Amino acid sequence: MEDVGSGRAVSEEKRLAQGDFYEISDVLLEPDEGDWANEPVGIAKMPGEGDAPEGIERLVLSLAGASDQGGRLCNEDSFMTHGEVGVISDGIGGAPYGDLFSRLCCQAFLDDWKEAVAAASRRGSKRDGESLMRSTFGSVDRFVSRASRYLGKGSGATLISAARWGDGLLIGSVGDTAAFCLGRDGRLVRIMADDGRAEGGGNALREAMGYRLIEHDANRVQIALLPLSASQRVLLCSDGVWTQLPENRVAEILSESDDPYTAAFRLVHEAAAACGPSSDNATAIVIHTGTPSRDETTPWFPS
Repeated sequence: MEDVGSGRAVSEEKRLAQGDFYEISDVLLEPDEGDWANEPVGIAKMPGEGDAPEGIERLVLSLAGASDQGGRLCNEDSFMTHGEVGVISDGIGGAPYGDLFSRLCCQAFLDDWKEAVAAASRRGSKRDGESLMRSTFGSVDRFVSRASRYLGKGSGATLISAARWGDGLLIGSVGDTAAFCLGRDGRLVRIMADDGRAEGGGNALREAMGYRLIEHDANRVQIALLPLSASQRVLLCSDGVWTQLPENRVAEILSESDDPYTAAFRLVHEAAAACGPSSDNATAIVIHTGTPSRDETTPWFPS
């Protein structure tokens, strides 16, 4: 990434709903039957949202991420996962402290999202997930914009997050860090129809965190709600993955990998190898849905 541009660039893919809120239903599969063993980590249901469909709350999310520096001098991508929440940020290339700003975005989102959801629960609020996600992005933008004043004017980062919300996976995005899922036919489905880049081609961004754009206009955040289903595969990734690996190869890796860490590791390392010495940083979080087991955990490995 090089710049934050202006204008609007929308891919030719069909929008799944009007505006920047997408509700994905064409990839919904029937949930598995089975006994519920553990309450899922994270937020399963907010007050006033009603009961989830039969079988949905038995599903839990397993998240794992990996990152590869590629051919760059440093890795300006960051990712973090906690419970059933995952977030990726990609520092603006060419701006100072890109690696620091991406880490700030990730940590600030996890902290602010946890606080916002807890506050809504205490109040018994019926506030919807979309507005809560937008307000969290706004608070993160306010924080990193203040940091930019002291550390390096012009610094910023992309941000994408995914969090369990009722019977769905709530995804928010600013910039060109993307979200995908596998459709019923095994093909890769891009969840946000808008790629986040400015008109005219290239890798200039229309929005990014750290410029007070989101703080003053939270509608700039793209939001999607993906219904949870059994054996689902969801991918969050920086542009170093989706621009360097063909979609059919991404789909193959997601389909073939038995656990999310293996998929994430293979994706970032293949993406980095695809472009050799000129390759961009590549980062991925892979999310699997399944029934809980007391005997199985997803291992964490340093990337």
